[in-house]
Amino acid sequence: GGGGGLEDTGLCTDGCGAIVDSGTSMILVPSKHIKVLAKYIQIKTDCSNLKQLPTLHLTLGGHTTAIPPRAYVLRVKKSDGSFRCRSGISTLEKQSQVGPVWVLGLPFMREYITVFDRTERQVRFAGAAQDCSILPFKDASTTPAPTTNTSLVLHNAQEQEDEEAPEVDERLNLYPSWARAGGVNIEL
Repeated sequence: GGGGGLEDTGLCTDGCGAIVDSGTSMILVPSKHIKVLAKYIQIKTDCSNLKQLPTLHLTLGGHTTAIPPRAYVLRVKKSDGSFRCRSGISTLEKQSQVGPVWVLGLPFMREYITVFDRTERQVRFAGAAQDCSILPFKDASTTPAPTTNTSLVLHNAQEQEDEEAPEVDERLNLYPSWARAGGVNIEL
């Protein structure tokens, strides 16, 4: 944690495919990518380091989105009523014509209201407030800008407002049926 600088992960510099999917409970990435992310994202099971974890910056269609730790860390309720924190990032081995595929599931959609415009064949994003109202989209690349050809950078933690990871019921994790075939799911 600390200084607030950007760390280029080297991931997706030659392109990646992105699927935004409300039927997926996690962010799914190739296993090679999860190994790189694991160097930067080390979640303590008691959530005590949430404020020190980096924000993921993903460039989609030329606009940079920010996925803070509160979105990709999940608080899972245990049978005794206590909680443990774990990653909301897991693996998927799929390729597209533009490169390895990332599936941006509910952790992404908690941060961004997503509109699927079938007429224009576009996906549009707007910031999501905690009450699900629409916030103006603020291109995260303005605070601060990653290099132009990089699709994934990490922004080291700065003092963030008090945030909590969302509480989830692990029994309700959803993976798209097309993603289950032949893939091994490894959590970060």
